[in-house]
Amino acid sequence: MILPVFSAALVLVYETYIFDIDGVLISNNAVVKNSPEFVNYLYRQGKNVFFVTNNAQVNTFYKAEELFKYGFYFITPRHIITPLDVLINYFKIHNYTNSTIYLVSTRNIKETLESKLAIKVLGFEAHAPLQEHFDYQDVITSMKSKPSAVVIDEKPAFTMQQLATIINFLRDPEVKFFALGTDMVWKGPNDILCPGGGAIKSVVEIVTGRTATSFGKPSISLSDYIHSTMLIDVNRTIMFGDNLFTDIEFANSNGFDACLMLTGVHSATDVDMVIRKKMYINIPRFVGNFSDIIKELSNMISAHRFEIFAVTMMMCSFMYQCIMYIVVVLPKHNYLC
Repeated sequence: MILPVFSAALVLVYETYIFDIDGVLISNNAVVKNSPEFVNYLYRQGKNVFFVTNNAQVNTFYKAEELFKYGFYFITPRHIITPLDVLINYFKIHNYTNSTIYLVSTRNIKETLESKLAIKVLGFEAHAPLQEHFDYQDVITSMKSKPSAVVIDEKPAFTMQQLATIINFLRDPEVKFFALGTDMVWKGPNDILCPGGGAIKSVVEIVTGRTATSFGKPSISLSDYIHSTMLIDVNRTIMFGDNLFTDIEFANSNGFDACLMLTGVHSATDVDMVIRKKMYINIPRFVGNFSDIIKELSNMISAHRFEIFAVTMMMCSFMYQCIMYIVVVLPKHNYLC
């Protein structure tokens, strides 16, 4: 892997910093070393700092509180953007209020959509107990109400019965197809890889032949949302992420610089692979390590303080010489005259 390392000297170059959360700031339910120090430093320097997660199930208020406990002291809910925020904004613009959707996600997402948009949400009806054979009647019952859209997200208890229901709904071209989660995998405890919402989305796309409108990284919908809600200079914006196919692709698609943090999904070997395959949209400009950046910043601050001290001492010396000239030399000169 031949990529430059993000250094402390580059901090002054950028005005806006966008961070993924899982795998970048938090990994395996623990804070990534020195990530709070770096983020807090950016806030103190007056930088614009935002957090864009592909986890639609994140409650921004609880997440801000959780990050505060980890040592990120300046984060508020308005700094955190989720795919659900983008979907709700899209639904408001396109007048989905009081409509019906079929949702593959958690009850928290269901309740949020119902409360904020008065949307009727299908997909949480009582299903027949799981059996070895396929239950056609369960699918037929689920299809009695036609939705305006199918919305896919991560759901551990996703079943073949639900897949069959979705397939049949999407046979109707008037039923829109949306996806919240786009990550194919996410890293769990002990470095195990778990299927994300993008895995379910991909299965549905393959089976139906339809392409979902996505609301997470690297979607156009998210790009539009960010550009409409943030005043940012793309030439002075950088994103820190751990996923080459969501975070890094999102940054490159928007003209941001991208820094891959090797604390999450993808490794240096994966970077070599995308370089070898010339997948330019997935190649980061930098790789980074928060501990190295903080160490460099500490050295720079120490050097800067020494320079200030040296300049201060020079000024004091000059002022002392001026005072001595006025107090000692000038009176003697006047006396001789």
